[in-house]
Amino acid sequence: MPVIFRVVMLCMLLLGSCAQAASDIIVDNPYFAAGFAMSSTAAGYMTLSNHSDKPVTLVRITVNNHVASKATLHTSVMENGMAKMRALADGVTLAAGEQVRFSPGGKHIMLHGLQKALTVGTVVPVTFYFSDINTQQINFTVKQLDNGAGRHHHH
Repeated sequence: MPVIFRVVMLCMLLLGSCAQAASDIIVDNPYFAAGFAMSSTAAGYMTLSNHSDKPVTLVRITVNNHVASKATLHTSVMENGMAKMRALADGVTLAAGEQVRFSPGGKHIMLHGLQKALTVGTVVPVTFYFSDINTQQINFTVKQLDNGAGRHHHH
């Protein structure tokens, strides 16, 4: 068997395993809550599922700087009867087969330093970086929330 053929086959095998690993992490219903016109932040929600047989950590996220200056993982916690936001500096770990819901009042994505307000129907690509070195670009749709959830004025 020629060496070039073996190299091509090995590359295809490696690429196939990376694609399989990435597809083991499923993101359902990704969306950002539309904010008010002068908002400098936006909150994003989704359900993240690990269909692999190993734990995986969502280490960090990024967004194009034409959309916002920074994207971070956060959670809401109650302290002295007040809801406060805390960065998830260690990311979010999903055990094998686990599903984690990002929702108002819990875990969420924060966009900081919005270049302009997010309008309903806009699609915002967000890049996810996982502990197993895989990355995924996830398209979040901007939706209007009728209960005011997702409007974080205090960041």
